Amino acid sequence: MMPFDLFPNGGTEPLGIPDMGDNTSRKSYGIPTFQLCGYYCAYCGADLHKDYQSWLSITIDHVVPRATRWAEQHRDWIEDLFNRVTCCGACNAFLNRFACQDQPPNTTDEFIEIRDRIFRAKCERVRQRHHEERMWFETNVAHHI
Repeated sequence: MMPFDLFPNGGTEPLGIPDMGDNTSRKSYGIPTFQLCGYYCAYCGADLHKDYQSWLSITIDHVVPRATRWAEQHRDWIEDLFNRVTCCGACNAFLNRFACQDQPPNTTDEFIEIRDRIFRAKCERVRQRHHEERMWFETNVAHHI
C-alpha cells in the first residue's frame, strides 16, 4: 500500500502547499502531512508518536526531491502535500542526495507516476541502508554494550 492511498482522491490531485509557520516540521509545516500520512515513517514504519524521543525524530520527506533539476519549473508540485510523506530522521538521512533522473513531467499524472516510482525506489534504498547499518551496529557496537 502506498501512503498516498490515504490522501484525498488517493493522492492523485494537488492538495496545496502548507504554510511554513515557524519552519519546523514537528510544530508547523509538517502537521498537515502527519494528518494525511499518519505518525509513522512511510519508509520503515517507525512509530513517531509513541514517546518524546520518537517525536523528536519526526520529519517530512519530499518524495520527488527538492533538488531535482527541474524542481523550480514544477515547484508547486514538489512542495505540495501530495508529494510529502511522514519520515523518521534516520530514513530521511539515508535518503539524502537521492537523485531523480526523470525528464520533467508535462502533466500532474506524469508527476504522480514519477512520485510513485521514486517512492518505491526510496523504500528499497531505505531497506538496504537499514540492513547495512544494522550489520555495522551488530559488528562494531552491540558487542561493546
